[in-house]
Amino acid sequence: MATTNNIWYNVKTRYQGIDEKGFTKVYTEEYLTAANSFTEAEEKTSETALSYGDCEELDVIAMSRTKFSEIVNGDKEADKWFKCKINVITIDERSGREKKNPIFLRVNADNALEAHHRLDEHLKSTMLGYTVEQVDETKIFEVISNHTRGASFIPNHLITAMNYSRFYSLFAKLPKYGDDDDQKAQLVSEISQGRTTSLRELSQQEYNSLCSLLEERMGIRDNLRRRRSALLRQMQQMGIKTHDWQVVDQFCLQPRIAGKPFRYLSLTELTALSRKLHAIDHKRPSQSTEPKVKMLYYKPQINSQQLPS
Repeated sequence: MATTNNIWYNVKTRYQGIDEKGFTKVYTEEYLTAANSFTEAEEKTSETALSYGDCEELDVIAMSRTKFSEIVNGDKEADKWFKCKINVITIDERSGREKKNPIFLRVNADNALEAHHRLDEHLKSTMLGYTVEQVDETKIFEVISNHTRGASFIPNHLITAMNYSRFYSLFAKLPKYGDDDDQKAQLVSEISQGRTTSLRELSQQEYNSLCSLLEERMGIRDNLRRRRSALLRQMQQMGIKTHDWQVVDQFCLQPRIAGKPFRYLSLTELTALSRKLHAIDHKRPSQSTEPKVKMLYYKPQINSQQLPS
């Protein structure tokens, strides 16, 4: 994990090299460089690019500042970088309404599906309610960064507000009986087996179990299961191999379909996708390729005078 410590620059370079067949070719590469100024970014990028030995000189043809919150790496280094946007869900204490707080990250992964997985792994230790809104492949060739620091990538003004937002979002929709604080304390005591009545004293596992319990009591999980099953049958009828989750996720990741893996789709998004697939399937040509032939039958005209006596 690398939290941004400097200003980040997109630096585009161009140089002349030799391709695999021995011919001269012009290459253009883009770097993401951490620096304190445009001059420093240009120097660091040029030094790094030239160290590969592919060329003796290169030109920096474009530079621009870019802003994001964090770089996410996995256990294994990948060849691609993805621009990811998550919306952290907080609850307005006065209105009780949900508010989306956008945060941008750069994720190192081999494909969009792996980028989603690495985001999940990176955020699972937090108690954040969030949705993944965007995972787009970039043209970044390499990231040139300084030392990392241990500070949280979450803005300070959101840290308090976003804690336990998933619970409070569900709790607000729960049928109430008696005092809200007493009902909340009773739920916390139930999930912790009487150990505590304070939400903040729950472990990560207990907190997740509490939220899952509320979803089950409100029927959210049952509705999700039914909608997912119906949508998978719909995909199967369209010829998608629904027994292979990678195929299903790759299909859903298409921007014109859903833009995210199947399991990340909310109930509202599943309903919208079902309508979209129905419209797509309705526009497809008929499966039958046999031409429709109109059969003509000849009815001979018989003259009664020609009949034998």
